[in-house]
Amino acid sequence: MRTLSLIIVGVVFSFPLQSQVISDYGVKVAMTVSDFDIVNKHPVNVGGQSLYLDYTTGSSLNPSIGLFARLPIIENVILETELLYLQKGARKTYVYKVTTIENPEGTGETINYTNQIGLHYLQFSANLLPKIKFENIDVYGIVGPTLGYLTQVTNFFIEESKKKDFAFGYSVGIGVNLREIISNSFLLEVKYCKDFSEFYSSGNGDYWNRVFILSLGTTL
Repeated sequence: MRTLSLIIVGVVFSFPLQSQVISDYGVKVAMTVSDFDIVNKHPVNVGGQSLYLDYTTGSSLNPSIGLFARLPIIENVILETELLYLQKGARKTYVYKVTTIENPEGTGETINYTNQIGLHYLQFSANLLPKIKFENIDVYGIVGPTLGYLTQVTNFFIEESKKKDFAFGYSVGIGVNLREIISNSFLLEVKYCKDFSEFYSSGNGDYWNRVFILSLGTTL
């Protein structure tokens, strides 16, 4: 199933590249800032008390890389297909006191432990790019659906039967093309992506992905 899914994504992405009317294609490198949105939290019973888990929900910073192709469809509107490898997830740093028999309340020293959850995705998107020209810069919007496939999970102990390998979502953002300023076509983009459903649901809560992507692209 995994191999078939990757083949399907590859075929869909390669179709516009074979067209004779594409305007641009190239590479993007990016940094992502991601975290979890956890809803429907449920407490656990510890010693007769209802306690909520200390969820890992802080922002995680990770690199990303991908390919894109652009096809003009009407005046000032472009269709872009994009295939990205990106890592979503979250992180949190825990601070623990160092205690001894002589100093049960703490020695004054601490130990830091950072848990960084990684969700590795191949994400395909098909975005509409309505553009406006300001002097030598093309400014364009970004909006469209996304389809992600979860290839690997790190530092997150989950039940396989409760996770979702496929993630449907959307992306919105803004970009600029510096074609008229720089000899080559360089793109700067900021996008926000979120899934339409949780990627994992447990008895303690439902986990949703959300991520900001800052990209630098160039045509080939």
